[in-house]
Amino acid sequence: MNHVGFGYDLHRLRKEEGELLLATCAIPSPYVVEAHSDGDVLLHALSNALLSSVGEEDIGVYFPDTSSATLNMSSLEILEFSLAKVKEKGYILNNAVVCINLEKPKLLPYRKQIKEKLCQLLSLDDECVSIQATTGEKLGPIGNSEALCCYATVLVSKE
Repeated sequence: MNHVGFGYDLHRLRKEEGELLLATCAIPSPYVVEAHSDGDVLLHALSNALLSSVGEEDIGVYFPDTSSATLNMSSLEILEFSLAKVKEKGYILNNAVVCINLEKPKLLPYRKQIKEKLCQLLSLDDECVSIQATTGEKLGPIGNSEALCCYATVLVSKE
């Protein structure tokens, strides 16, 4: 039996030289993420996709942004929790597709690094992970560099 999961996450950006975390990779950026946790939008969307694939609630239920216990939390902990839920329900992860929507910085120079890290984090081969990146075409909050978002889709199957 196969299940598909879908996840989405969005965070505000603030103009300030710094780094963006994407799959735990620190990407130099003219913007920083405003977030309760470490703001790794890719791992948040992926975690939501994993949880949805096995009928679980979204990460906000498990890791509320109103809790001091989750303040500055590593998104890696959220991903590990989500992967454990998939395994606990008797499923294995087959593949993952993520699409990062961000105006700046351009991600082309970092895509290989992000993909390699994601393959490692998910214990998946290269052909089972796809990293896509797009811009907001200078429209709306994404295009005006006020926010970034990520979409993720996963396929899981019963062990």
